[in-house]
Amino acid sequence: MKAIDSSFLTLLLVPGAAVPDDPATKKPTERAHDRVEELIRSLSEAGEKILVPTPALSELLVIAGEDGPQYLSEFNTSSVFHIVDFDQRAAVEAAATTAKAIADGDKRGGSGATWTKIKFDRQIVAIAKAILNDSGSSRNWL
Repeated sequence: MKAIDSSFLTLLLVPGAAVPDDPATKKPTERAHDRVEELIRSLSEAGEKILVPTPALSELLVIAGEDGPQYLSEFNTSSVFHIVDFDQRAAVEAAATTAKAIADGDKRGGSGATWTKIKFDRQIVAIAKAILNDSGSSRNWL
């Protein structure tokens, strides 16, 4: 199983989506859309499930606008994608991560992002960790 975030979903589904910069070159990542499609294809062929955390889905739906219902339909009928909720286990994971960051003296954990973005991202990672820990899989999120 792999878990994905809204940036990944946006590259996969939204035509003309902004491409993130490559950290090494500081330029837009080359062939980002093609790379995402190839990854989905290879995971699908390998029988891997791709987890879509609900906070990431929410962010995608804001960007998708009128195409949102179509994306939901595709996710709900797909054998590859599996939408996963922010539940009690994920809340415990997110709380532990935030508590540790606060105890370490930086609730943002070194990030320059807004507090809202950090909380959303921690929820996405917490969902992935909770699901992957329960399944016995290694921690894999994209």
